[in-house]
Amino acid sequence: MANIILSGNICLRERIYLSFVSKKPFYIKNIRNNFKKPGLKSFEINLFSLIDKLSSNCSIEINETGTHLKFTPGYIQDGNLIHNTDGTRALSYYLEFITYLIPLVGGKINIKIVGLRSLKADVSLETFAYVNLALLRKLWGCNLKLRVTTNILSKRKNTEVILFCPKIDLCKSFQINKRGLIIAFQVILTTSSDIMFNNENLNAFLPKKLINCGFDFKIHNFRIFNREIKFRTITILAETSTGCILSSDLTLTRKTIKVKEFVEFYRKIFLDFLKNFISGNCIDGYNQVFFLINLINVNSNGYSEIKIKKFTLSSIYFLRESNFFLGFLFKIKFLKNSRKILIQKNLSFF
Repeated sequence: MANIILSGNICLRERIYLSFVSKKPFYIKNIRNNFKKPGLKSFEINLFSLIDKLSSNCSIEINETGTHLKFTPGYIQDGNLIHNTDGTRALSYYLEFITYLIPLVGGKINIKIVGLRSLKADVSLETFAYVNLALLRKLWGCNLKLRVTTNILSKRKNTEVILFCPKIDLCKSFQINKRGLIIAFQVILTTSSDIMFNNENLNAFLPKKLINCGFDFKIHNFRIFNREIKFRTITILAETSTGCILSSDLTLTRKTIKVKEFVEFYRKIFLDFLKNFISGNCIDGYNQVFFLINLINVNSNGYSEIKIKKFTLSSIYFLRESNFFLGFLFKIKFLKNSRKILIQKNLSFF
């Protein structure tokens, strides 16, 4: 089978997923050719190490400079495995990728991953656990579990996670097209310091009528007992009356942070969340690709669709790449009345 020819370093995880789904090999050229350090980065090489453990009969060829890559997919296998990350991307970077592939596994799979709990470049572990996994439990109809353990002494990897996943027999069709009203609101602060988050912090950014409006409102503080790796992550979660789970998060990793910077840190995360909610989004911007992939993974009868305010750059790239591997898989329609974009899986394609 001829290789699909691609260029650049974008969407590597998604390209690999599409290759497994379509069973088509690909060849990437010009990976970061114009960068000071061209070629694949260490975390991408580490990702291929994980793929090698997850799959069988898979071929990965990389040239000496890392600027050209040839990938031939094999088969995702079940079982138990352990993977150590290189500590330059957060655990959610790897966990998200694993959930892309889990529906392709023929049996149950348990994966232990060691790495960094949170980094600014990736969504927080809390967002992955309380948003992504919660949604996947509904879509897959199974009891996905995530066990999180703190590594107290390590200077590079402060967290170990184990993802327990039973065999997935059915990926249900779904429709996420109405935002609804907030019925529960949670603020989660995860930090390596002694600083806690409370209602006084919230009063500086949110109107009191929002905090005291009657829905289920909670604040959670989690301290990670590893002072070798300094970080602070704040995660906002909101569940709506239609079952949507909206979120926003931000991570700081510098050792010394002034009080004014913390104030701006809190303000930014809440403003991002409120902007997303007021716009009427049913899906967080960072989660659009996650839902597009789950549209592909649906293997039950019935139509599936999602509704968004606007595409993110990552979603645009993914839609383009999916056309290369799978053809025109999605129906996309702009709704003039609501000024939203409706995305449906093209059932006639299969």
